[in-house]
Amino acid sequence: MKAIGSIALHFTLEQACPLERHDVRSALLGCLIEAACPGSAAADREISLRVGPGLDARGGYGGLILCASRPEAYDLLLYAAARSLTTPTVTPWGLLRTVHILSEPGRHPFLRRIFLGKIRPAPLRETVSLRSHSPVVAPFDLLGDLRQAQDELARLLGETGLRPQEELSPWVFRRITLRRTGNAPETCSVKVELMSSHPYAAPILDYAILRGFGADRSLGQGCLDLDRPPRRNDP
Repeated sequence: MKAIGSIALHFTLEQACPLERHDVRSALLGCLIEAACPGSAAADREISLRVGPGLDARGGYGGLILCASRPEAYDLLLYAAARSLTTPTVTPWGLLRTVHILSEPGRHPFLRRIFLGKIRPAPLRETVSLRSHSPVVAPFDLLGDLRQAQDELARLLGETGLRPQEELSPWVFRRITLRRTGNAPETCSVKVELMSSHPYAAPILDYAILRGFGADRSLGQGCLDLDRPPRRNDP
């Protein structure tokens, strides 16, 4: 069965690099994809690959969350990750050597996977807290991004039930905090608390997180995910 989702990759690099920077994380993803399938890295936007949050790991290891919002992109991501286990990847910071891969959602709170078959209803009756792990770039519309995610997921699944008939939005924003990041007026950090009566709210939110929020999503911007410390999954 086809699927979309995210994976966690733990690795070593020959030289230190600032993984807290979204552009560095995005560059590492590009290197992994280009090594596995030359010519694909330049098409990240088309194949719907993007980088998520960085991960802390003990013992000098680095970690990344890597996301795919199309089944062909998820297949490529899994292939690139598996290849990197046996073949070091050339990067601007020296050779990247993968030491551990996680793909099961239960192993880490940032991991998610959606099988593109029949999905079960899963509303969000309790408040979910999200925060940006990379700047969100204007113009952006959080509700609009959720609606686009709903429509795209409905097309992927062939599931008309994902589009509610009522005019009122089923998404309720309990709190939103926006702060400008640095000297760039078009970027900001975001914290949001939301809930939803939409019968498929949970998979829609999962897909929206895989897809990203705001502009420049394919460059590693606009990464919103759970606002809680991730569990450690060390190599």
